[in-house]
Amino acid sequence: MGRIRTDRALPDDQNHRPGHAHRPLLVFVVAFILFNDGVQTTIAMASIYATETLELGITIVIVAVLLVQFVAFSGRWLSGGTRCGSEPGERC
Repeated sequence: MGRIRTDRALPDDQNHRPGHAHRPLLVFVVAFILFNDGVQTTIAMASIYATETLELGITIVIVAVLLVQFVAFSGRWLSGGTRCGSEPGERC
């Protein structure tokens, strides 16, 4: 029990395929980097717009960005986190 059979080899195209077993992780990391880049770009552009066009002070802009972050976190926490299913309480 628990012994690995060594008498059968995989076909050549399935031996040592780098990254094949970790493809979902790679897709997740790439998607996370792109999403995070989009969020950071939005925050940066909104800050530039607020200081240049609306002529708001840097302190007000910092407070506004932090306020948005805290409201978003609180809303996610109060709504129960990430729920994907149609049934109440069903998690992803």
